[in-house]
Amino acid sequence: MPTDYVLFIHGVNTREAGVQPEYANDLIKLLQKTTPIRPLVVYWGKVNEDEEKKLRAGYEASPIWNKLWFRNFREDQLVRFAGDAALYLSRYIGAKVADAVAEQIKQLKGSTAQDRLHLVAHSLGSVILFDLLFSTRWDTSGSHGNESVMTIRNAIYGVTGNDTDPKQGIRLGSIITMGSPIGIFRLMDVDPPALDEKKDPHEATSTHDITPGFVQLLESLYQALAGHPLPWRNFVHPGDPVGSPLQGIIPEMVNYNHKKYIDLQDTLMPTGIFREPAQGAFFDLLSLPFSKTSLAILNGGNAHNSYWQSPYVA
Repeated sequence: MPTDYVLFIHGVNTREAGVQPEYANDLIKLLQKTTPIRPLVVYWGKVNEDEEKKLRAGYEASPIWNKLWFRNFREDQLVRFAGDAALYLSRYIGAKVADAVAEQIKQLKGSTAQDRLHLVAHSLGSVILFDLLFSTRWDTSGSHGNESVMTIRNAIYGVTGNDTDPKQGIRLGSIITMGSPIGIFRLMDVDPPALDEKKDPHEATSTHDITPGFVQLLESLYQALAGHPLPWRNFVHPGDPVGSPLQGIIPEMVNYNHKKYIDLQDTLMPTGIFREPAQGAFFDLLSLPFSKTSLAILNGGNAHNSYWQSPYVA
């Protein structure tokens, strides 16, 4: 019987106190009610701790620090939201994140041709996955993170690593993104899609350009799946300031001629606790006045983290 592996990766401002990460537990339980899965849970929240401490110490060393407003917000929320994203872009911290992902990917060793890997990525986690899978900034042999990134790529069918044949490894079964800002990669795609599709994934003009490698993956999967597109569901909570629609962005990135390779659908999350769409729609109607106030922005963090507990996602 085929095994459905599910790789979970969190985004910014996720910190765990225990040895085993628990951030995905609720969603895993919801999924396992209907589908047997083997979860692979990536946790990279601690890799930034030392740098965050240095930053806070630098803030507090200033004579004006105690006179600033929102100090707790600056020290905790802002540092962890913006800091996680900024630090990941550095090769040193990014390599540590790659190590954490590779550690989970190693569990795919021994998977069969019938097994599938599903990607569930939240927030910055979606950007991290696409960066590790397709960005050429990791291609230089011997550089920080290269070994882990090649381990990840070699394990997934259709992704170019350092193996001679990219058409080996486990096949992707689906992609789920939640509160994803991955559309920002569109700003780093410096070449027209028609040119991107002709390039070797190792020869992208920008080191952060994910398009050539992504196109290769989609083409390989489409052929292997006998013309069936890769399912991708992008969940967006209306009150989440980070989450964004992707349905009109990703197909354009890979050239609309390749739109048939992806079954990408944006899905709006209900703002209430209801599972039934009709009930959720009623609650959404009641929420309209609240949605136009500053309180909605203040509640953005709760909305951004709500996906992990949502039956709607499962």
